[in-house]
Amino acid sequence: MNLTTLLPKGVSRITVSPQELFKKQISLLKYWNKSGTSIALHSGDAKSKNKTHSLAKMLGGNFSSIEEVEGKVLFTFINELHSAKTVNKRLLVAVDFIKKCFAGVDKVLVSGTKKGNFAKPTASTKKTLIPILSCANSYLSEPTSKSLRDFFILIRDHPDTIFYRRDLFNRFLNILKIQIDAEAHTLLESAEMYQVDFRHLGRPIRHSKLIGTTLLVKGLEYDHAVILDGDSLDLKGLYVAMTRGSKSLTIISNQGLLPKV
Repeated sequence: MNLTTLLPKGVSRITVSPQELFKKQISLLKYWNKSGTSIALHSGDAKSKNKTHSLAKMLGGNFSSIEEVEGKVLFTFINELHSAKTVNKRLLVAVDFIKKCFAGVDKVLVSGTKKGNFAKPTASTKKTLIPILSCANSYLSEPTSKSLRDFFILIRDHPDTIFYRRDLFNRFLNILKIQIDAEAHTLLESAEMYQVDFRHLGRPIRHSKLIGTTLLVKGLEYDHAVILDGDSLDLKGLYVAMTRGSKSLTIISNQGLLPKV
């Protein structure tokens, strides 16, 4: 595709050097205000998976990153939670997971909770943090799926946290619900049951602005598509990315001829 010629209606190109690429991605998406659904796309290689989450985190919740269908991160977390030898370690594993879904988590946790311990409010503890502190203590006293869900929801709803991996977090909430409703004996069984349903029901996310890789959006359509690094896509990836937006396509690249030879 030659991007140096007159482009079709709805297609635009942003030329950027490799050194300025990340800054340009942030500046474009941070103030993205096109109506309808939007998907920003990286290539499908292993490195790009983490790039989607890093970029979403930098955008202050404006865009949300999507996960692999297989849910590897989710199952890794559940296995770590299951294998933790103490409830304190379980809380630390849970906090580490919630930090993968939200920015600003450290701002809403007191020191004791961050260490996996029981915590008491002090004179300097903000009132808005006390419910979260109390829920963490409840989980340490009774480490159930319900107490973990309550803890996570309070973190989600706090104004100082920024939600950037809605897909991952909402999947886990659904898994917790299955166990809370007594449809499964263990969290791992709940996850396996949910995974079967997920393949039929789709992602538990209604956010209109998403970031993903070309491997995750085959067959899906959005109003607007943004190719985040056109130079990194091969012919197949370029085709997938270019055909996701029904109303507009924005291509960020250094090269004027894609795919890059």
